[in-house]
Amino acid sequence: MDRTVTTITTMDRTVTTITTMDRTVTTITTMNRTVTSITTMDRTVTTITTMNRTITTITTMDRTVTTITTMDRTVTTISTMDRTVTIMNRTVTTISTMDRTVTTISTMDRTVTIITTMDRTVTTITTMNRTVTTITTMDRTVTTITIMNRTVTTISTMDRTVTTITTMDRTVTTITTIDRTVTTITTMDRTVTTITTMDRTVTTITNMDRTVTTITTMDRTVTTIPTMDRTVTTITTMDRTVTTITTMDRTVTTITTMNRTVTTITTMNRTVTTISTMDRTVTTITTMNRTVTSITTMDRTVTTIILWIEQSLP
Repeated sequence: MDRTVTTITTMDRTVTTITTMDRTVTTITTMNRTVTSITTMDRTVTTITTMNRTITTITTMDRTVTTITTMDRTVTTISTMDRTVTIMNRTVTTISTMDRTVTTISTMDRTVTIITTMDRTVTTITTMNRTVTTITTMDRTVTTITIMNRTVTTISTMDRTVTTITTMDRTVTTITTIDRTVTTITTMDRTVTTITTMDRTVTTITNMDRTVTTITTMDRTVTTIPTMDRTVTTITTMDRTVTTITTMDRTVTTITTMNRTVTTITTMNRTVTTISTMDRTVTTITTMNRTVTSITTMDRTVTTIILWIEQSLP
């Protein structure tokens, strides 16, 4: 009651027509092809199938879309009143529901998937050697790039960008804000952290047995190396270098300038100071009860000993 089917068969073809209230389907079959035409109120879809290709044409009021598919390629042509677009080797699929739209674009070398919801857009691009995923929301964008041997993740917000690069042997994390950049490199045996601001750079290298901290400003560099048994601090400026080595029982300080070196060794019971210049060396040894000063030049050495003797008053 609701459809009419008509079939006409000849020696070389069969024509079948199915007519319903809302559409007409016509199929023409021959030895080497099949032609199917579906006609509705708003469009006509025609498919021609042969041994080596399929041609599909969709005709509406405002456009014609033709797709030619062979073993090695897909060519889609979209024609409107004012333009013609030809897409080589591409398939576009769109699925729309109440809460999301999923669009997939497939070519010979990549697949692009776009998922759009009320609060986010997720885009995934997959090729032979990498996958790029981007998640965009109102307040941030997260991008993940996965290659054969590394993963790069970038999180961007209004006030900062965080980038993480992960490989087989290390992880590199960079946090960038308005006023600073923090970079952390982590490997199996060490962690290197660098903090860069407008006026200084702080680098910390941590391994199993020590931590090395370097602070660099416009006018100086301060390096501190603490270990289990000592701390070494070096301060370098334009005109001098100060190195301090501190252990359980002594402190050694060396000040080096253009024309002299001053070394001070301090222990529980003595202080030894050596001042070396181009023409002389002055060494002073101070203990509880004496001071010994030695001045050495090219041709002589002068030693002065001062004894501190306690004397009770009569």
